[in-house]
Amino acid sequence: MDDFVIKIGLEIHVQLKTESKMFCPCKVDVDSEPNKNICPICTGQPGILPSPNKKAIYYAILVSRALNCKIPDFLYFSRKNYFYPDLPKGYQITQYGISTGIGGEVPVLLDKEIKYFSIERINLEEETAKSFHIEGKVYLDFNRCGIPLLEIVTPPVFDSPFVVINFLKSLRKILMYLNVSDCNMEKGEFRVDTNVSVNLKEKISDHRVELKNLNSLSAIKDALFYEIERQKNLLLKGEKIERETRLWDEEKKETRLMRSKEFVEDYRYFPEPDIPPFKVKEEWLKENLPPLPDYFYKKLIEEGAEFKEIEVITSSPFLADFTLKVLEKIPYKKVKGWILTEILQHVENVEDIKSLPFSTSEFIDFLNKILKGEIPRHLGQEIIKISMQNNLPLNKLIEEKIEIKGKSEIEEVIKEVIEENAHVVEKIKSGKVSAISFLVGRVMEKLKGKANPKEVKELLEKRLLN
Repeated sequence: MDDFVIKIGLEIHVQLKTESKMFCPCKVDVDSEPNKNICPICTGQPGILPSPNKKAIYYAILVSRALNCKIPDFLYFSRKNYFYPDLPKGYQITQYGISTGIGGEVPVLLDKEIKYFSIERINLEEETAKSFHIEGKVYLDFNRCGIPLLEIVTPPVFDSPFVVINFLKSLRKILMYLNVSDCNMEKGEFRVDTNVSVNLKEKISDHRVELKNLNSLSAIKDALFYEIERQKNLLLKGEKIERETRLWDEEKKETRLMRSKEFVEDYRYFPEPDIPPFKVKEEWLKENLPPLPDYFYKKLIEEGAEFKEIEVITSSPFLADFTLKVLEKIPYKKVKGWILTEILQHVENVEDIKSLPFSTSEFIDFLNKILKGEIPRHLGQEIIKISMQNNLPLNKLIEEKIEIKGKSEIEEVIKEVIEENAHVVEKIKSGKVSAISFLVGRVMEKLKGKANPKEVKELLEKRLLN
């Protein structure tokens, strides 16, 4: 029996997909030559006047609506005061006291059910510069400084790393379905800090340890498992767990002390004096939201899809929508192999699917031909392969590749094959019926695959076994 209580909270930073930065017109392009996309505002020069990015505010409202948050009528920004080299103003413009989104929840696919996990707030703020450590020196690239950033904070509602990972996958999908961020973790567009607190059941305290430098889902999972065990061991020794921030060391697979944890008072928040409060546009609150991942989760669960299958299909908004449209005409069990195997084996990254070489109706027509036996399965697989690899429509390939031979033509070839393989025919007639597959193969080879193997087998059986 586990004697520990585990609580995990998350702070997720999401880089928004806007053309310009949060408070200045500088282009958002972190891949440019270092310090090319900068100006006095994003580098914190004296006398600057920041001007908020409307697109970023719209995106923050959109995400808040998708996560069922309460959205205040008026919003304002605040200054969070601290000095780090990557933020030359000495403060960050963020939100404090009032958030763009308050409360809310994220629907998470767990096994074959959907559970809802609370979020506390969604804030809109500016990104810091990127620092590089080379040969003992620190270099700064301010191209990233000032990019719009969403900060999504959860209460400590998680009790296992596995649930955390599924939560993050679901949240990331929602943001991608809304098309507000590419959420590329390798590029730092979706970053996660966690707070971990392990207590003995009979002695609950308010300590918590923040974990940083978590650049992938596997790093988050490994760091959480390590930190939970570290805190358990300290408690078993009777030692106190300090409130602190720790870094995940990916090479050593351990957390190490970064600094003692700040308290909110340390940041001396106050309202940003250069940006007055502003009213949220009513039309932004009335726009229809696109279908979100939980809509597709529910539909696919109803169709009998497995957890892993749902995860794969919903990893691309396009693929999820394509699949559901196909399911309006053909049952899932007859569709899944063609999508999950025959199509996706030719795709490098499922998340990147934004189109296919064929339309939904074209694919439905193709599948119906397969199911009716009008197109042999093996030829269907070849057609999908050629279509995916050469970006060709299915209809064109079906016309070119499929010319099902008539019964009389098939029977002529069967006659030839029987005459050429007398020894095999003898085996079949003496009781080794399985040898008929060899003859089916020979017939299909002579017909260059343009026949239904099932029909060929039935004709052979009729001639040799009756």
